Amino acid sequence: MKRRTAAALNSASARRGLAMRRAGGHLSARAGFTVAELVIVVLLIGFLFSMMFGVIFGLTQVTTMSSPSSTAKAAGFLALENIRSSIDQTYFQRDIRRLVFLAKTTGKGDRRRDQVTFACVHPNADSLGVPAVREVSFYLEEDKADTGDVKTYVLMRREDEMVDDKPGEGGNHYPLVRGVLALKMRYSLNGKDWKDDWDSTRRRRIPRMVQIQLRIQAGNRSIRFETMAQPGLYIR
Repeated sequence: MKRRTAAALNSASARRGLAMRRAGGHLSARAGFTVAELVIVVLLIGFLFSMMFGVIFGLTQVTTMSSPSSTAKAAGFLALENIRSSIDQTYFQRDIRRLVFLAKTTGKGDRRRDQVTFACVHPNADSLGVPAVREVSFYLEEDKADTGDVKTYVLMRREDEMVDDKPGEGGNHYPLVRGVLALKMRYSLNGKDWKDDWDSTRRRRIPRMVQIQLRIQAGNRSIRFETMAQPGLYIR
């Protein structure tokens, strides 16, 4: 009887050990992901990210298309800063005749198309190996590609590495912003008396303050930008 009981116990213990070994082997086999499972997970994650980025890109496009004024504002601010920073770097000496500051007005009221030409210091001339002083102009050019009901212009920047006795001529011309309705500038020595035109060849002086106003068409509305420049590199 005792032998039978011991044999039964040994048999049960053996069966439990075998079951545990089988279970342990099964668990160890399922402890990690297979290569196929990892590939499926990666594909699912990539698909989800593609959907997410597609939705974000679509929303961005819709926002841009539905608010053209945002693009016009950004372009207007950049163009205005280009004018202001350049005028701030005006270079002038009374005894050098080819250094001039010339500004004249075309048009009237809200449709003025002013232009200005002056000598300007290039801030990175030493590192780029270009002349330190160059001649710069800003003016409006009719936008022939515009087919809208309102006539608009392109704000142009002219840059000439040679400061010669023919101001406003030669050099390279670059468009800064389209859809411009008006460019208006005023000039003053003291901040009280303002002039619409300036000719340094007569007075041999440059203005101390320059008001700049730019109007741009954005959809069915116009946006006005204003700033103040202070020509600083002035040598008596």
